[in-house]
Amino acid sequence: PNAAGLASCGPAPRLRSGPWFGTPGGRPVRLSGLRGRVVLVHFFSTTCISCRRALPEVEEWARRYRPAGLRVIGVLAPEFGFEQRSAVARTALRSLDLPFPVLLDADRETYDAYRDRALPSSYLIDARGTVRSIGFGEGGAVRTETAIRTLLRAADPAAALPPRVAETDAPRSEEHTSELQSP
Repeated sequence: PNAAGLASCGPAPRLRSGPWFGTPGGRPVRLSGLRGRVVLVHFFSTTCISCRRALPEVEEWARRYRPAGLRVIGVLAPEFGFEQRSAVARTALRSLDLPFPVLLDADRETYDAYRDRALPSSYLIDARGTVRSIGFGEGGAVRTETAIRTLLRAADPAAALPPRVAETDAPRSEEHTSELQSP
């Protein structure tokens, strides 16, 4: 986790069952259906302030890098019992208006399959389905974006990459997120 370069961390575990938000008809997303694409699986909780501070870069990567082949998948890993309810998750996710699909991992099966240990966290998967980079906690946005760009170029050397999003690897400061409050 949080290594400076790309690694080979083994095949990406499948995304387990649970309600999906932001997909047509709530259909599940299958990683096997995304082969040939670079995928960022981002674990977060809607009540975690560190997760909320990390979301702006993840959202912008989803928007900017989609034409180049990046797919972002959110995994909502509840910290509290009330977050496990679909209705509560739906309301929270609607207020966030995320530009990527989100799996409600109420029983943390996917979280456990990835051997995750922190929120927020991100797993960057190459076009062949191998986890190549893992990031735990806040910060590391430049490192993650560099890895995204490297893997997109490896998947398609002719891909047109947009200007960078991240400006620093430091976590967002309170002054940048003063409007955020944990529900």
